[in-house]
Amino acid sequence: MASPIFISKKPTSLTSEYFFLGTKYYGNSLIRISNGIKTLHPDHMKKWIPILLLSSVTYAFVEAAKHCVSKLNCRGCEYLKCVLDPHMIGICIIQFCVSSFETTFWQSLNELDKRYHLHSGTVNLQGIGKQRTRTLQFQLRATITQLFLIMTVSWFPSIACHAIISILTFNQLSHRFGTDISFLVCSLLLLFPPMWQIKFLSHFCSFNLLIRASLAPYFNKTMLQKSERHTWIQSRSGILYGYMLPFYLMIISTSYLSMIVFYLSHVSGLPELIRDLTDPFPDPYLPGTIQMSIWNSKQSLWSNNKLKTSDREKRDSDSE
Repeated sequence: MASPIFISKKPTSLTSEYFFLGTKYYGNSLIRISNGIKTLHPDHMKKWIPILLLSSVTYAFVEAAKHCVSKLNCRGCEYLKCVLDPHMIGICIIQFCVSSFETTFWQSLNELDKRYHLHSGTVNLQGIGKQRTRTLQFQLRATITQLFLIMTVSWFPSIACHAIISILTFNQLSHRFGTDISFLVCSLLLLFPPMWQIKFLSHFCSFNLLIRASLAPYFNKTMLQKSERHTWIQSRSGILYGYMLPFYLMIISTSYLSMIVFYLSHVSGLPELIRDLTDPFPDPYLPGTIQMSIWNSKQSLWSNNKLKTSDREKRDSDSE
């Protein structure tokens, strides 16, 4: 008998083994940042000044808006501060305004593996860069949705608020973690007031936005469709969460330096992570070819990456 449409399974990569493997990549990125090896170029320091300025302006503006909201006396105003996240808003703005994020990412990835270099003329550049716009659009949609949620639940009694927020939270969690985990999380959230439930939902949306924003440089040059990008992330969710969660905690705790932390993740651990999670581009890299179709189908669904990484380490040890 077919399962009901609301029943979903946990992604196969969402295990503690892959999660801790992701934290290993995070640790490697911290080592690269502290040691200043070749993936962290000296000329990157020059780009920190505009990033810091834009980060400071964005953070100060959002904090001022939150301060003004806190003085308002209206229904739902106490929830608005949960939605106004200066870190994610700043990341979307800096990624949209500063194109060097994408340049530095590919520069670092090409230094790790020359096979990821795209020769001029091998790819149709039409549409390249749209992922930055899509990330900004995703942040806008998430903010509008949460504002609508806040204005809705503020007019309902507490029990109805719990029910509405739980349904929306379950909808967000179920296709990422499976029905069982989502039901358990939503059941535990019922023990907390609506304010904490909205905070959890806001952080969850921001965390997924961080994953999308971090992968935007790679998706800009791949020709994966929307469903293929979703499958790409889902099939690698365990290792992505392990790598991104520590960075997210750093971002929300560093206030004005949050955009610098986001920038460093692009030139330190993320290129290594992409190298081990993907295959180099086909040559020639042209849309509509059989090679492109085969490559897209292989990349969208991740499999056997652990063996691939082990083989690389074995080759490296043999060469030494």
